[in-house]
Amino acid sequence: MPTVNCLVSLTETPFFVCTIEEIEVVFFERIGAMIKNFDLVIIYKDYTRQVSFINAIPIHFKDQIKFWLDSNDIIFFEGEKSLKWDKILKRIRDDPETFVNEEGGWGAFADDDEAIEQENEIENQ
Repeated sequence: MPTVNCLVSLTETPFFVCTIEEIEVVFFERIGAMIKNFDLVIIYKDYTRQVSFINAIPIHFKDQIKFWLDSNDIIFFEGEKSLKWDKILKRIRDDPETFVNEEGGWGAFADDDEAIEQENEIENQ
């Protein structure tokens, strides 16, 4: 549930709290026609930190979450596939200049096909 300063889940354990200041980018996974649920991936500003997954969010919450992210100036993308975030973050940590200057940074994830292509390149290295 989005709040003023953080994203929280306090109804089930383990509880989850993520402040706005910690978030670099959010990725909506498994977005497609006729879906009932999607997954949310939170990528932190600290790239050494593992991403957080919030799984099986009912689709009717998607617009509410997007509005919250947008109103807090947090970049978000969506795609049909689940990506291998540990490999993507390793690639960013290993060569951040290439990620930004040659691969287009997070903007490459705006097009799901490019994100999948970029992930495939990372896996083949």
